[in-house]
Amino acid sequence: MSEIGFSAPVDEHRPLLTEDEVEAQALSSTTWPLSRIRIARCEWKLWSTLAFIFGSAAYIYSFSRVMKDSFVLSRQLPVAISFLKTCFVLPMSVIATGVVQKLLVTRTISKVFDYTLIAFAFLYTLIGTVLLPFASKIQPGFYLSRDIFADDKMLYKGFEFLFAIFLIFNEWTTSFVYVCAELFGSLIVQFMFLSFANEALTIRQSTRMMPLFYVVSNILLLLSSESTALYSRRVKMWDYKTTCLVTNSFFVIFGVLIAITYLMKKYAENRILKKQLFIRTEGIKKKGRKPTTSFSESIKLMAQSKFLVAMVLNALFYYAGTNLIESSWKNGISVAADAKNMEKRAYSASIVSGEQRVVGALVAIILLTPISTLVQTHGWITMAIVPPLVTLVSSMVIFGSAYFNYPNYPSGREGVILSSLVKGYQPNFFLECNMGIYCVSGMKIAKYAFYDISKEAISLQIDPIYRPKLKAVYDGLCGKLGKSIGSLYAMFWSLMGYNDVRAAAPITLGIWLIISPVWVYSVLYLNRKYNQSIQTSSPIDLDLFSGKKDLE
Repeated sequence: MSEIGFSAPVDEHRPLLTEDEVEAQALSSTTWPLSRIRIARCEWKLWSTLAFIFGSAAYIYSFSRVMKDSFVLSRQLPVAISFLKTCFVLPMSVIATGVVQKLLVTRTISKVFDYTLIAFAFLYTLIGTVLLPFASKIQPGFYLSRDIFADDKMLYKGFEFLFAIFLIFNEWTTSFVYVCAELFGSLIVQFMFLSFANEALTIRQSTRMMPLFYVVSNILLLLSSESTALYSRRVKMWDYKTTCLVTNSFFVIFGVLIAITYLMKKYAENRILKKQLFIRTEGIKKKGRKPTTSFSESIKLMAQSKFLVAMVLNALFYYAGTNLIESSWKNGISVAADAKNMEKRAYSASIVSGEQRVVGALVAIILLTPISTLVQTHGWITMAIVPPLVTLVSSMVIFGSAYFNYPNYPSGREGVILSSLVKGYQPNFFLECNMGIYCVSGMKIAKYAFYDISKEAISLQIDPIYRPKLKAVYDGLCGKLGKSIGSLYAMFWSLMGYNDVRAAAPITLGIWLIISPVWVYSVLYLNRKYNQSIQTSSPIDLDLFSGKKDLE
């Protein structure tokens, strides 16, 4: 019988094991895959409850992410995604992060997590029961903005770029879905759960369990891709009324699932975490003084520390690169759907679900191999260096194929520069869309299997006094800020008259070739700080610009 999961009931009168004994029990299995599922008997209930919370949140986000993209691509313009990320998602992320920081002054991360789950349960239910079913009654007429910009009436006036902005407000219900899904991902999946888990678990538990949380989330990502693929196939068979009914039902189900997640979290707190599982030998986590910094002061704290600036750059470069590459790829998908005379929502969902299949399967497999413990066995750098290298390769493939295809379909288009070198050839949408799946998948794999694991490993070395608030900035805010940088770039070219960011593909590639060495340097710097912390068994040196030892 396995040493994990299928154990006999624990005798309450039996003396508690020490943390070292629990670690030995968790690491005792030598047969794969049990050797990678390093959970002790007394931890199984805690781990499975936390895994359910993270897995359900990941499933909701991955499914609604496909839905939000397909909504915007089918009812608005592809460039509207850039406007939404910059003008709506980023400000809302700043506001949400500020509210979280303010709440953390007087409340625990657990309480703030509760509030956030309740809020999103309400919002998703509202979307499915009111906003989408009654969209035709609560938003302007479908043709209002489309008539204004029909037949290129605004092109000669230089106002064509406003079309995307008009559609954002004309189709405000789909814009709301987009913003809500993005905020759910950044607040719940990327920040709240991980901060809550770091508070609930010891450092050694976090090191063992965190890769397994990502295994579960990526198995559910795979399930999500199958769900979206089934949905895209069924859409072709259903009439409009049935499609709307099923789509609306998804959001109601998500609202209910978020409510169940909240109840599971309360169960974990009240029935599991209140009981002592073992005797800690690394010491009880010190509460220390509760920092009372505001959001603006947290930003100032970031500017005091070279280490934290490097953490911010690491996050910004990943998310900005992902956004630039995905924006180009999704624009290519939209154009390919036109070229193949296919419905954009169904074509987009089928392509993106393929990407999710690849990511979900490979990340789950990778994290069940010794790769998941590279930080402990071969050093932090072996995992942290992967995202910059994968992003560099992906940028060459995606931007290169976009540069080739843009001037060749539709005919008569001119890119920003160098279009004449490739004009007149047959466009290759297989390379841009289908091969692009593997590039975008590679970046997602680099995030879930390498970036996230290395980020959490180095975050655990930050002094617990500062960790929650600093993570809220580089973990919660910088993701959206990085995406918005990419979106601002797309908006700039839209203002220049190019509603497809692929028009500037050669310039974008050149910029990324400059950014990549800076990113690699920041990773090397963080690696030095991490190694110093491990060697001295002390909190990581924040390396203040002032030369002081502590943040003010």
